Amino acid sequence: MSKQLGRSLMVAGSLTRLSYALGALLGPDTMSALRLAPDVRGHAAGRMDFRAFGGLHINIALLTLRAACLNRDPEIALGLNIGCELSDLATTLLEWRDRGGPDRLLLGSVAVAAAGLATWTTALRNL
Repeated sequence: MSKQLGRSLMVAGSLTRLSYALGALLGPDTMSALRLAPDVRGHAAGRMDFRAFGGLHINIALLTLRAACLNRDPEIALGLNIGCELSDLATTLLEWRDRGGPDRLLLGSVAVAAAGLATWTTALRNL
């Protein structure tokens, strides 16, 4: 049962990452309007960067889904996901410092990174 929990968490986490990443790639202005991302509306370079962020995370999500479904190198895929969450958290903390304190976007980012870290580390422990 433990291994099944780990793989189930990998699938659930990957589908969550994939859904956000698809939104970033295909609808960055909508994501901004819904306050699910920084406001990139009217900023061509920011929109392009956010789309690239989405494309990168689509690949990570698909790799993780493959690892979970085929049971091939799941530890490597989970390590990659943990690294992504730690990078997102570090980025958020740097922004927190530079902005002089938290705002709604930064607090949301901390919560999402913490949930991701909990998901991926729990999955790894259960493999």
